Amino acid sequence: ARAYLTSSSCGICSADVIEATPQPRTELRSEEWQLAPKQAHEMLLAMREQQKMFELTGSLHAAAIATPDAALSVVREDVGRHNAVDKAIGYAFQEGRYPLSNHMLVVSGRVSYEIVAKALRACVAGIVAVSGPTTLAVDLARASGLVLVGFAREERLNIYAGGDGIAS
Repeated sequence: ARAYLTSSSCGICSADVIEATPQPRTELRSEEWQLAPKQAHEMLLAMREQQKMFELTGSLHAAAIATPDAALSVVREDVGRHNAVDKAIGYAFQEGRYPLSNHMLVVSGRVSYEIVAKALRACVAGIVAVSGPTTLAVDLARASGLVLVGFAREERLNIYAGGDGIAS
């Protein structure tokens, strides 16, 4: 017989983590920068059109970097949503497009604390996601001034953080 303790938690459940997360080294967005809800939907549609492996398998995540005018500069896929984000941000970094102020990170899945932390390190203005965020992701986005949009589907979306960066 074995006796051991297991947990279903990721281990990152404290608001102390927010204070320990490195802050962006530059402003995420300029004062005049705003995201139109229509742009959020267009970015997701454009990303989906470029998901070639998802089309074949139905089982990959995608992440994209959108320029200030909402055009996608890179789309990357991976079986892991974190890996897809790393690939997209890594590509932008290798291309000398860093920091990514006034840019958006577009993701095909759920937004966790770690995805928000990666976005902040890259200095993106915000995240647009097909799915929803975790509570800690919302808390970190709010504390950092990051625009966080989730459940952007069928002409709808939820604004979780950075509402002042969303055009009405």
